Amino acid sequence: MKLTAKQETFCLEYVKTGNASEAYRRAYDADRMKPEAIHVAACRLLEKAKIALRLEELRQAIAEDAIADAKARQRWWTKIMYDETAEMKDRLKASELLAKVQGDFIERREISGQAGGHVILKIGDKEIDPSELGW
Repeated sequence: MKLTAKQETFCLEYVKTGNASEAYRRAYDADRMKPEAIHVAACRLLEKAKIALRLEELRQAIAEDAIADAKARQRWWTKIMYDETAEMKDRLKASELLAKVQGDFIERREISGQAGGHVILKIGDKEIDPSELGW
């Protein structure tokens, strides 16, 4: 799947701008082309399988770099927690977030109906006692 230099430039510019016509103008010599012709040429490029595959590769790379995963967040919170130059409130917040994400705090709530009785679920016109469902 080898792209030409212009095709690669088109892909990079398309990912940057989100506009196929603009990406085409930046990658190809389109100074004397009409806007309609540029649009058609750009759309034809987008239909090529190797262009589509390259665009997907670029999008995935951007998404992976842009979104911190759980481990990255935990490393960052740990760094703040141990940073003695950080304010204590920030260190405490980081330790709290780490504890929450690791399941150290489990919040449980009990819900009961009137006078401590069963909760009745109403779905549309039908009322259901959750105890009948084994809840």
